[in-house]
Amino acid sequence: MRNFSDEVIKKINPTKIRNFSIIAHIDHGKSTLADRLLEKTNLKGSNKSIERILDSLLPWRGITIKLNAVQLYHPPESLEPHIFNLIDTPGHVDFMYEVSRSLAACEGVLLLVDATKGIQAQTLAYYEIAKSLDLKILPIINKIDLPSAQLGSTKKQLIDLLACQENDICLISAKSGQNIDLLLNKIIEVIPAPIFQKGQLKALVFDLLYSRYYGVIVYLKIIEGELTKNQKIKFHQSQKIYQVERVGVKTPKEILKQQLTAGEIGWFTANIRDMREVKVGDTVFDTNNNSLPLEGYQEVKSNVYSNLYPTDTSQYKEFKKALEELQIQDSSLSLETIDSQLLGPGFRCGFLGLLHREIVCERVKKEYNCEIITTPPSVTYRIICSSGEILETNNPQKIPSKDKVKGIEELFILLNITTPEDYLGPISQLCQDKRGVFQSQEWKTGYLYNLIYHLPFAEFILDFHDKIKSISHGYASFSYQIIGFRSSNVVKIDILLNEQIIPDLSFLVYQQLAYERAKIICERLKETLNQQTFTVPIQACIGNQVIARETLPALKKHVTGNMYGGDRTRKMKLWSKQKKGQKIRKEYGKVNFDSGSLRRLLKGNK
Repeated sequence: MRNFSDEVIKKINPTKIRNFSIIAHIDHGKSTLADRLLEKTNLKGSNKSIERILDSLLPWRGITIKLNAVQLYHPPESLEPHIFNLIDTPGHVDFMYEVSRSLAACEGVLLLVDATKGIQAQTLAYYEIAKSLDLKILPIINKIDLPSAQLGSTKKQLIDLLACQENDICLISAKSGQNIDLLLNKIIEVIPAPIFQKGQLKALVFDLLYSRYYGVIVYLKIIEGELTKNQKIKFHQSQKIYQVERVGVKTPKEILKQQLTAGEIGWFTANIRDMREVKVGDTVFDTNNNSLPLEGYQEVKSNVYSNLYPTDTSQYKEFKKALEELQIQDSSLSLETIDSQLLGPGFRCGFLGLLHREIVCERVKKEYNCEIITTPPSVTYRIICSSGEILETNNPQKIPSKDKVKGIEELFILLNITTPEDYLGPISQLCQDKRGVFQSQEWKTGYLYNLIYHLPFAEFILDFHDKIKSISHGYASFSYQIIGFRSSNVVKIDILLNEQIIPDLSFLVYQQLAYERAKIICERLKETLNQQTFTVPIQACIGNQVIARETLPALKKHVTGNMYGGDRTRKMKLWSKQKKGQKIRKEYGKVNFDSGSLRRLLKGNK
């Protein structure tokens, strides 16, 4: 790791600063490009292998799931190099808010496009954010050395999208390092320096990390004034005051400084032990600064919910500790204690999306060695009660009975799909099957079209991703954002075994799909349950109305097996006696629907 002199790190010339982010669709090479930029700047001359340095925090199947900020020096040999503050952003739609805040801390972006795939949905979504923030955009085509690269069509897409010239586009191979030196010079030429503003401290929080030694590490961009060690600062949202203990930058090694000045990007710690006390998008002030906060802040809310239980209830303490520690590190994870009649104590967990849910579950299993049971994902509904009370809940068990409910509203998303022209028809049909409401269709660039639908979020989280990838053979991509609640004909379905309600199996569904979904659950229960000594009716009900039914046959004893001779009346008497016994057992018997039965049901229902 190269050691830069204190003069270089501590004495900053604002005109030499370039703050930028790399934006692209998943797997277009953002993190690889960030590593090559490090290799050509801070780590020039190093013999260490460079691979996914900025994505070393939480790599997940090759997808960046946590943004990272690093300060680069170009050229590294100079006594007064240009300072590049690079923010490597997540590429998945679940982390869109983090991306929007990181872009707000920049003056420009590197718009990276894979030469083999062209512009895709997430690229367009991030481009629209960058354009709305009036950021300077430097177009880059990556993977130009691959035999399958389609340079001509990809260039045309960028020219149509950005209204730029062909020589404005930088052609690189992030993997081999081809043309990275040219890109560094292009960054200096295209990305503007930040505006240096004196005055009282005002800074934008764009990321948070947690250290068990120092507490919350706050990443921020100084908009006005300066942040110094031992300074007292105030967060606008909580109005809490802290004293700054450490100030620094990453190269990617943490380097301590005495202060950060206007235009700089860096981090500080102030012995903040609860991540919920600090919010991404918040504004940091001097304690005596009462000016207006920076625009764009919003409260991050969970979108997808699941119940999590330990497989073995004796592991509950370890399971609880694991989730609480993860929540300290990840403030977007919400927890609510619950108690199931079948599975015992657990947590109702809220996630940003399906990928976030998958990451948390896997971390609990691998990092804390806790085997867990996970219920299928659900979303929030708004219940309008007959009394006029409005209730928002993501748990079907908390919904009042049908006679107390006036109406139910469900969450909708704005779905932006980018697809080649060949798949427009099948994808439109898929959206309509999912109760989507068509908004617009627009030619974007080259052979790509944009489809915009309003879609119920509950339909989206079921199997939309798998179906759209299957239909388009992987060529279509999408992004989405929550747009709010809309009135819908949603009903609550209860599952009864031998006329006894099983609360853990209740769910909400659109009424026209109620029979189809209820029938599937009933059939799966029939396959899952162990036979009893009496016939068990499996019913799906809306209120008091049964809409689907399956019958689990009784486990019969062959009562006439040992009989020899005699007429048929002897057998009929025994059968009649057996039938009466079954009727009595059915009346007083209870179906043993235990945690094992629920686990088997959940395995086929994820």
